[in-house]
Amino acid sequence: MSEVPIIVIHGLWNRGPEAWVLRRRLRRYCQRPVLQFSYATVNRSFATNVDRLAEFLCGLEPGPVDLVAHSMGGLLVMSACNKLPAARLRRIVLLGSPLRGSLAARRMAKLGVLGRWLAGGSLTALVEGLSDPAAGGLEIGVIAGSKAMGMGRILGPMDGVSDGTVRLAETRLDGVTDELVLPVSHTGMLFSDAVARAAADFLDNGAFVHAGEAEGDLAHPRESGPDSRSDPAQAKRS
Repeated sequence: MSEVPIIVIHGLWNRGPEAWVLRRRLRRYCQRPVLQFSYATVNRSFATNVDRLAEFLCGLEPGPVDLVAHSMGGLLVMSACNKLPAARLRRIVLLGSPLRGSLAARRMAKLGVLGRWLAGGSLTALVEGLSDPAAGGLEIGVIAGSKAMGMGRILGPMDGVSDGTVRLAETRLDGVTDELVLPVSHTGMLFSDAVARAAADFLDNGAFVHAGEAEGDLAHPRESGPDSRSDPAQAKRS
């Protein structure tokens, strides 16, 4: 595959279909193949899913790939980095990923059996987040949301800026290349044209376009109309 493919990785309680709009826009803006990695977020352990993601990526045609991961999918991606050859990964965009651990998950854990039932094998990873900085040599862009509408607020109030499920502070990680905050909610990221354009900018150029920069600097202008094409993403369901 001569073009660098883009792999989308979903988060907790999802399976891939909910990211159809995001995949469609990434395919349009980047003009590259976009595939979906799908996995069982509750019924399998986090470590097993990390191994399955690494196996999936190693099984693709030779050459680098770009990754776009939403929510817990970002934890999966960052944990899989050490299991992959350095030449396999090029650029990574993380959307609302609780890299520092999740307050909402900690509250879920306090629910005991109910919390373990809700998050299953992913609960510990969501509570603890990542302990190490981003792997050196990787270009990583982080997009966080500032529209506080999400299921996380059902579990209790969230201080500071948040997307309603993940707080801005929880998305921060030492060693990332660039960060961007957009006025979107946690789930809304998947349907936001601004998020898709920003992700495409980073995947193509290694940087986001920040407020105050010229509108003409946008490599991927705002979507102007509907796209009726079907979604040919290849999904791996495990």
